[in-house]
Amino acid sequence: MDYPNALTKINENQSFVEFCPSIGKSITFGLFTLNTGLEIPIYMASAYKSLTASELRDSTLQVTGTQESEQKIDGGFLIGLNNFIHLQLKISKNMSLFSELNVGLMYARLGGNYYQKITLSGNNPLYSSLKKEYTNFFFTAPQIQFGITFNFLK
Repeated sequence: MDYPNALTKINENQSFVEFCPSIGKSITFGLFTLNTGLEIPIYMASAYKSLTASELRDSTLQVTGTQESEQKIDGGFLIGLNNFIHLQLKISKNMSLFSELNVGLMYARLGGNYYQKITLSGNNPLYSSLKKEYTNFFFTAPQIQFGITFNFLK
């Protein structure tokens, strides 16, 4: 029978916020509504943090040592300018089908400082760090959405 040589617990944490103000124009003809305009997508990412704790075990499952690893990578942001086209078909008073296409240009700045600390039982902690940042202007891949909307306020 095989026995595990370590019991590992991992705790990871990172938060994201998205905000996308837009301005547009709507044209209605019959049951169809066409919306088009510009939006400024803004994405913010917090620092990524990871803590890994392992109990090293022998074949009798007795703990023979411990290992901890702590990592932190700086967050960043993305900002852009998108064009959107949104077509909506009114099916009933409270329900519509829609399709939307978004394309645009984005600027990303992610990362920065990378920090790692590894601690093995009975030894002094090992530290390492480096600076690595991703910055880039790029065209976004076309984003196509389809959906159904319900309006219960009418």
